[in-house]
Amino acid sequence: MTEERMIEYYKIKTVVVGCNYVGKTSLIRRYVTHKFTGEYQATIGMDITVKEVDLNFGLITHHVTISLHDLAGQYRFESLHKNFLKGADAAIIVVAQDDPDSLYGKKDVHSEKVISIKDWVDRIDEANKPKFVPKILVVNKSDLETNLLKDDEIKDVCEKNKILGAYRTSAKTGENVNKVFQVVAGIPLVRENIEVPPENQA
Repeated sequence: MTEERMIEYYKIKTVVVGCNYVGKTSLIRRYVTHKFTGEYQATIGMDITVKEVDLNFGLITHHVTISLHDLAGQYRFESLHKNFLKGADAAIIVVAQDDPDSLYGKKDVHSEKVISIKDWVDRIDEANKPKFVPKILVVNKSDLETNLLKDDEIKDVCEKNKILGAYRTSAKTGENVNKVFQVVAGIPLVRENIEVPPENQA
């Protein structure tokens, strides 16, 4: 006897943010095309990539369309960030394990402005208030021998900035890349059960 599955459809806008050279675009490319290139090409403004996935829970299949918004990290695009961040259902904040400044505050390549994880969290929250946007921290480049970010540091930053979870990934090898985006795809299913911090409530 063939099992019949109920299908529920969801759409989710996910913003992918972080400083330059942390591998945001490479992570998206690895997830969508299963390919990696070592050539660096800076994102100008924003790129949008759409991926459809099915999440199966027994008899129930949840069909999720993820719209991935890859934002340029340069400060010169700050005026565009609010419009791009608005309407986000989830956010992925990317740092690199060989670059502590990408976690604690990195000087922009085109200005003296320092952009930290807190800055990205504040921008996401400001653009979407009073709605709370769940956030995942991705520590990319786990394939490198150089690891300058300890687990305790990462956990501490997540706790202070109310970040839902953190994963070490490698766009080059694919480590944990699918897992991160599967978590993001599942966020619409649990959104109503996520506790909203008081400061994000209307």
